[in-house]
Amino acid sequence: MIYADMTTGPAGQSFDSDRRIEEILVRYDVGSEVHTAISNARPYLAAAIERTQERLGRTATQSANGS
Repeated sequence: MIYADMTTGPAGQSFDSDRRIEEILVRYDVGSEVHTAISNARPYLAAAIERTQERLGRTATQSANGS
């Protein structure tokens, strides 16, 4: 869920995760609940996205190798 949310913009466009996080932070004032939560969670979000990308890469590799 994190991967999908952090790689898709508000109009459904594809974003890289850093751009998506910046897009969220620009929309909300510093000190707002959303800005604070996203800012604090940024390392966790980045790690979750990286794990998902690794898993997707393994799945693609396994499919290409027939395993």
